[in-house]
Amino acid sequence: RRGPRCEDAAPPGPRVTTFGEAMIRYIPDPGPHSAPPPSRFASRWLRGAGGAELNLTIALANLGWGGRARWISVVPNGALGEDLLSLTSAAYFSGGAENLELVRRADGDVGIYHVWPAEGRVAFQRRNSTFGLMDPDCFGEAFWREVLAAPTGGAPHVLHLTGITPLIG
Repeated sequence: RRGPRCEDAAPPGPRVTTFGEAMIRYIPDPGPHSAPPPSRFASRWLRGAGGAELNLTIALANLGWGGRARWISVVPNGALGEDLLSLTSAAYFSGGAENLELVRRADGDVGIYHVWPAEGRVAFQRRNSTFGLMDPDCFGEAFWREVLAAPTGGAPHVLHLTGITPLIG
């Protein structure tokens, strides 16, 4: 008889919750192309979701933490917000539904960044990003008390954010 599969349920244990902005990442497509770009003003880019806190949650979930690794953020409504959520979900082996604790806001845009690996250069565009414009009351004390309540069994619960998160907005 086989034992339970790892993905059936998140085992009891420590929990990690991350809080931070995710953005849409663009990186030049390094793959071979049979046809040139449609014009000299166009190029081919690969699109993905990125952000330190989101990346940590995805890595932990995909390493077997399942729903014990959660990402909290603010994502705008609209096509670009939906695109960001779609890119984010695609990065999780399980689709990420149990990992995503999202609050949506109508105002603002999705932050983006471009990476040029060959040049060692990154350019960020966060102006008017929903995360940067977020009302601090969006995440009040009661929200954090509930989210960060100790897991059953007294296992540790870690809140992870990077140094830039408190400086945005």
